[in-house]
Amino acid sequence: MQHATYHVVLSKIGGLVATVPDPAILFQKTCEYLVNHTESSGAYFAMIGRTSSEIFVLASAGIPDTFFQGLKLSIDPEKPGGNGLVGRASRAGKPVHANDSLNDPRFEELHGLLRDSNIRSGIGIPLLVENRCRGVLVLVSETVEHYSAVLLKLLEQMAEILAVGLDRAEQREHRARYQTLYTIQSEVNKLVAQAPELQDLYQETCRIVAKTSGLVWADIHVPDPTGDYLWFVAGSGPEITSTLIEARRKTPLSTRASDLSGQGIAGTTFRAGKTTLWNNVPVEQEFELRMTLRRETATRSLLGVPVLVGNNCRALLVLASREPDFFDTELVGISEQVAESLSLAIQAYEQRHRLQQMALTDPLTGLPNRLLFSQRLADAMSRMNREGGRLIVALINLDGFHEINARLGHEMGDTLLRVIATRLTSVNRDTDTLARLDGDEFAVLLEDNQNSTDYNVVQSMLLRTFGNPFEIANEELIIRASVGFSVCPDDGTTEEDLMRRADFAIHRAKSAGGNVCERFTRKLEDDFASRLRFKSEFQNAIRQGEIIFHYQPIVELCGGRVVGAEALARWEDPREGLLAPERWIKIVEETPQLISSLGRHALT
Repeated sequence: MQHATYHVVLSKIGGLVATVPDPAILFQKTCEYLVNHTESSGAYFAMIGRTSSEIFVLASAGIPDTFFQGLKLSIDPEKPGGNGLVGRASRAGKPVHANDSLNDPRFEELHGLLRDSNIRSGIGIPLLVENRCRGVLVLVSETVEHYSAVLLKLLEQMAEILAVGLDRAEQREHRARYQTLYTIQSEVNKLVAQAPELQDLYQETCRIVAKTSGLVWADIHVPDPTGDYLWFVAGSGPEITSTLIEARRKTPLSTRASDLSGQGIAGTTFRAGKTTLWNNVPVEQEFELRMTLRRETATRSLLGVPVLVGNNCRALLVLASREPDFFDTELVGISEQVAESLSLAIQAYEQRHRLQQMALTDPLTGLPNRLLFSQRLADAMSRMNREGGRLIVALINLDGFHEINARLGHEMGDTLLRVIATRLTSVNRDTDTLARLDGDEFAVLLEDNQNSTDYNVVQSMLLRTFGNPFEIANEELIIRASVGFSVCPDDGTTEEDLMRRADFAIHRAKSAGGNVCERFTRKLEDDFASRLRFKSEFQNAIRQGEIIFHYQPIVELCGGRVVGAEALARWEDPREGLLAPERWIKIVEETPQLISSLGRHALT
């Protein structure tokens, strides 16, 4: 081969360096040109990873695949492949050649592979960037004594040109990487600021990190309450199918090192409680139970970052790449910042959840309050409208609770309310809603009530709750309750109607002396409306002077002396005349507000 040919090659390589920015394309074109325009039978470029001694073939030409299947690469002389052309040249920082490969004892471990591939001589030229070897260009020939000293000098010049191209490419990549890192942090921070639900936050974070970083996949796992297993909750990646995601959702990973699934990046990170980096996962090494996923995506680099709240690991961010040495210091750092953002989001979510719980639950019993009961009732009615069925709204009011408070004190009264809440909870189904509305008033929403009569359902709940005494402060208390209930759709089709009509029913139960279960009827509503009209008319009658008094003397039987008088109230209606007392006096006597007004009127 003429050395002049290599001067032409140098010129061509210089042109490629000037016009091709992508290192993979640059070295592929370089290998192809060297094979097609020189007497070398093959060429390949082995690139050293960013942060470790792992070496991988970035480009090749003229060499069969079987050669690379049997080739091991390393810069460590103690490891297989560490004493070939690539390993020796990378350590020496200068070209290493073998002009009679099959008889060179330095390459004895490769003799079989070289013979099978018909390689008789070769040269490895390191590419140095700031005195650090970033890769080795290897040329091979089918003839011995192929590479002369003069040719070696020309190849060194070519390596210097390629090193300049590689340096420029890495600088561009470095700038792009910083932009990528900034984009990840910015997008995740904007996402956290929107305060989404945790599931949405996890899924969108995985999508942002995987897409922006060019990862095979990004996962988030959360530990179960026992800390024994990690459950997959979110994941994203260009080649992750819905089938794989569904399989991962069903199979938790162990956190124990003794279990196979606990020996992977997720389990190891959880146990360590700190960032775990595997930047060179051997292709043949098996971790975790998800080997189908690893094989299909050819994972070579794995990063696990715990999401810590205090000292507790609340979630795990797991990232994977096909490239060895993918995760450099900057990407590890930005991944840890993402984990910190997730930690803050978890804490903010839990704070919102606590405040929401405070707004929707009764602080004394822990039961839903009136607001949450109203929401549950609205939801239940929507389901009933779609699916059919019936539901019951029952109001429960304790009889004589004020007397219990007066006798035992408010602290014991609160204890009694908590005990009653516990017993009511135990006799209701999980699908029912029990709430404390106010004071000694509870409410129950009973859904899907099609198998029993409405009255029997409520009566059974009442009997199971109040049929046995309550023990408070070593004292057995027999508590009774009044219950009023309405049924949807029979008694109303709106939340307001059902609550109002259940209230009519409980007032009727109370007026009947308590310890009664009363269902709403239309007559109750009519009677209530009639009473309201009567109260208004009676108060107006007092103001208009229509209530007059006839005084009946009280005579002493012994001497016939008048000792007093009884005032008899009469209602003189301007339209109907004098109204018979039996039409209205009983209602007044049963209504404290009216009897009080009548008494004041009698004394004026």
